[in-house]
Amino acid sequence: ANTFNMKFRYLKAYVVNDEEYAYTEAEMSQFCPDGLSDDEFNAFLDMFINLRQSYVSICREMRKS
Repeated sequence: ANTFNMKFRYLKAYVVNDEEYAYTEAEMSQFCPDGLSDDEFNAFLDMFINLRQSYVSICREMRKS
């Protein structure tokens, strides 16, 4: 999660610990006091998907090492 957070700004990764499991999670927020148009939402969603794919790739690389 720290490696990812150093490289990317808009999607934040963190580790969650509960009683049985520890896992990573990622979240993204957007300040939009006037709402989002369909085009803005689609652009935001595309960015989220791309960043999430990068996050998964980094997690896989870290597991290999």
